[in-house]
Amino acid sequence: MEIKEKWLDGWVLDITENKSLMATYAAECHAMQLFGRKLFDFGVISKQGGNFAIRDRNNPNVFISTAHGVNKSKLRKSDFLIVRFINWRDKKVFVDAFDEHAMPSTDTLLMGQTFITDPELNTWVHFHKTVKTPHEIKMNYPVTNEAEMAIFTFMIINKVMTINLIDHDKIRKTRPDNQPDSAIILGKDYLETFQRTIKLIV
Repeated sequence: MEIKEKWLDGWVLDITENKSLMATYAAECHAMQLFGRKLFDFGVISKQGGNFAIRDRNNPNVFISTAHGVNKSKLRKSDFLIVRFINWRDKKVFVDAFDEHAMPSTDTLLMGQTFITDPELNTWVHFHKTVKTPHEIKMNYPVTNEAEMAIFTFMIINKVMTINLIDHDKIRKTRPDNQPDSAIILGKDYLETFQRTIKLIV
């Protein structure tokens, strides 16, 4: 069975029914569940805002991520998607999912761009609070334009692993004010990246 739905300004979601593969990523899912609970307790992530992703080290084209709009403080098995492939030319995202109604995070394109740009990076963390870093970028939400993507890619190439985003948080911010409002933390090992993220917050 295949389900197709439009999302994100013309992108198409293809969901396959190969759900047993999710068991392969049980450790990563469990780590993201605990991490989401901690970030929620710290008040830096809302129930629906923010997202996490971990790359499959054995298959660098694949990563597991939180689905769009799920409660990060109470992540369930059905709240994760395995992003199998991004067809950049035809603008399609192929995923395995427990829930056929699950949608990819609106930052899936940025996640994919990160992992393609730097093969050493395996972890993505995004939440709606700034951290101490000299690196900032204006980032439209939910669709990032080409100029912003070029700057973002340049930062990744130059090994920037902590970035504050300007006017990206449309959940808490009602209008743009040219101020940073959220952050992206990147890393190689997901447990180390989660620990470093917590240190940056506290």
